[in-house]
Amino acid sequence: MKKKMISRLMATAVMAAVTLGTLAGCGSAQAKDKGKRTVVFQTADSYAPTAYLDDEGNPAGYEVEVIKAVAELLPQYDFVIEAVPNDSLDNNLLSGKADVLGFKMTKDVSETENFTAGKEQYDTIVERIFILAENEDLYHDISDFAGKTVYAFPSEKAKKSHILNIYNEEHPDNQVNIEYISDPATCVNDLVTGKTDGFTRSQPSVISYSERFGVKLTTAKIGATHIDGIFYKYRKDEDPQLIADIDGALKTLKENGTINEIHERLFYGTDWDFEGDITEWVAEHPEYLKESEY
Repeated sequence: MKKKMISRLMATAVMAAVTLGTLAGCGSAQAKDKGKRTVVFQTADSYAPTAYLDDEGNPAGYEVEVIKAVAELLPQYDFVIEAVPNDSLDNNLLSGKADVLGFKMTKDVSETENFTAGKEQYDTIVERIFILAENEDLYHDISDFAGKTVYAFPSEKAKKSHILNIYNEEHPDNQVNIEYISDPATCVNDLVTGKTDGFTRSQPSVISYSERFGVKLTTAKIGATHIDGIFYKYRKDEDPQLIADIDGALKTLKENGTINEIHERLFYGTDWDFEGDITEWVAEHPEYLKESEY
């Protein structure tokens, strides 16, 4: 039986930060004297169990535990961890308020004019279709969504390899109506009012969305709809040595089982280690999606 994790979300939107004291020595002044660079890592503040503020207002979740483990392997840096509203992450990185972002960042959304992605994958997005819990018995196969509307997250890569698109290509006369909408509040509100019949998000979000919007959600039991790798995000002009050092730490944490342990404990599975160009592979093997288990 899969474990269930209930995480209470903070109502505040105030930024919270935690400095790794064991790595910071006796404070920022001493760190500066030793020539240690302060690296500000930011993640989201309201998406338990991935990234959120705990009951005391401190950053918590998968993203926080992974970067803490990274920091322990890189004593040459002084890491500061902050949890902020998701919609402020890119602006903070671009303006220099943050040096590294970690929150569901795929390569296709990170490799842009201003940003770049690290090379080492440390998590995997496994998307499913969210539905109202009361409608759980209505959906047992992708074909059950034919003639209905599903909101999909507007990633260019996902548009090419999403299982819903594959289904539509194979069933031109009985298609799923796909609309690309990212705003969570719109997705949930339209689901409740009947404007859409489902929307795609990564599996762990079913917990935070249910609590955040006060609606009982579940996932349609039809397997994953899209899979993609997760990487850290940096400014284009970031020091290549910092990126290489963090990539090296992530590789070590995967090899020694640390990331696997964190993922197992928080997400009830070990989907993080899908390597390579995942979405192209999935597009060529759609049968995997129907049978896959998160």
